[in-house]
Amino acid sequence: MHNKTWMVHVGNVVGGGSVVNGMQWDRGSDADYDAWEQLGNPGWGYEGLAKYFKKSTHFDGPSEAVQKHFNMTFDATAYGNGPVKVSIPNYQYEDYVDIMGSFVSRIDIPHSSEGFSRPKGTFWTPNSIDNSTKQRSHSRRAYFDPVKTRRNLHLMTNTHVDEILFEHGDEVVTKGVRYTSRTESTTRPVYAAKEVILAAGSVFTPHLLMLSGIGPRDQLSASNITVRKDLPAVGSNFQDHQALYMRFNLSNQAIPNPDMLVTYPDPEFNATAAELYTTNRTGPWTFGRGSAALFLPFRDFSSGYANITALISEQDATAYLPERYAKTEALLKGFLAQRKILVEHYLSDYAATGEYPI
Repeated sequence: MHNKTWMVHVGNVVGGGSVVNGMQWDRGSDADYDAWEQLGNPGWGYEGLAKYFKKSTHFDGPSEAVQKHFNMTFDATAYGNGPVKVSIPNYQYEDYVDIMGSFVSRIDIPHSSEGFSRPKGTFWTPNSIDNSTKQRSHSRRAYFDPVKTRRNLHLMTNTHVDEILFEHGDEVVTKGVRYTSRTESTTRPVYAAKEVILAAGSVFTPHLLMLSGIGPRDQLSASNITVRKDLPAVGSNFQDHQALYMRFNLSNQAIPNPDMLVTYPDPEFNATAAELYTTNRTGPWTFGRGSAALFLPFRDFSSGYANITALISEQDATAYLPERYAKTEALLKGFLAQRKILVEHYLSDYAATGEYPI
């Protein structure tokens, strides 16, 4: 990508990205989590995390009639009785009959009964929708709302944290944060009685650390930030998946179909959907991004997977990474360890490297 700068969207709301995402509920391949453990994080592999995946969710399936009509499969025992409500809605677009049927008829693509463990091929996926209310289930509703009346809990909205505050001395010990109110344009410090937990997400956690003087010395000094701790890795190694979109002209789509809400909006259909939802919580507005997915290993969608993977292994990583990697041995070593695992995934028949929402 020639070190281009790209826009990253985050959910600037209580609940973060879970409030604004497409609501399709699935997980990565088991191998994705096992890679975390391989990199030196005991307990963060799939086996260590599976019980928490299950503990956090509560699942509701569609009616038996819907299951039978769409030939749906799922395993309700893969979910627990947690606060995050997920469901496969009763409302489904009729095209799913032909789309999922065409995948099931392919002998070279497996059809999994449930995507909870070792997802591969096609499988039905829940939406993060509470079946009892037909509303989005997100982290604020799941974890904050049930405890928001506690006297020892105070949530400050419309507030931006500017920097972390530290105790005086040679040791880097946090004592609080400095924040700015967006409504009053005032800046104030707030101090911790016990500890400061920094959980600003994958984008703003390193951002806040660097503004507070923790990060690469040369970069902080160039920005006139006092260096509290020289940590060259802070601000590097951000990774996200690529998204590629393909469009096909279909002449035999069923009516109605999802395009009538978004791609080629039909005002009459949307108005009817709105009335159904507001009146009795039924209809297209109870449906999220999609109800199925296709997970494929690299070898299943490219006959040249072995040659491509060999080229990746032979590349001089520093020719493609930011200059900082060539200057920092630990950074480069960490990247090469990750690349080794990714190459193993690309060559495997169990680690999905492509996810296709359906």
